[in-house]
Amino acid sequence: MLPFAALVSATGTGPGPSLDLGTVAREFTLFVADDDTGLGGSYTVLLEGSPDNVHFVSLGSTGARGGGTPDLAALDAGPMHWVRYVRANLTAVSAGRTVSAWICSHLPGEED
Repeated sequence: MLPFAALVSATGTGPGPSLDLGTVAREFTLFVADDDTGLGGSYTVLLEGSPDNVHFVSLGSTGARGGGTPDLAALDAGPMHWVRYVRANLTAVSAGRTVSAWICSHLPGEED
């Protein structure tokens, strides 16, 4: 599956929109970027999955701490639980950080 923009310039905590994969999958990559403008601080993003778009479980997390420079983080999650819906959840973010995230999945039947 092509990358899905799961968080776009988020500055506050909370989940982004979920994506209905239209089938189940269990292998994902989460990319997270921020535009830390020299203020330092940190952020944490959870990759979450759900069978029903109501009850979500964590499939992993990634983040960054301080440094005062923009960060790019990646999380490979899988094989994990079979889920139909995925989302990114920004659970912590320091002032001065704007966070964006993209989710990619390897759907059954796709070529490696």
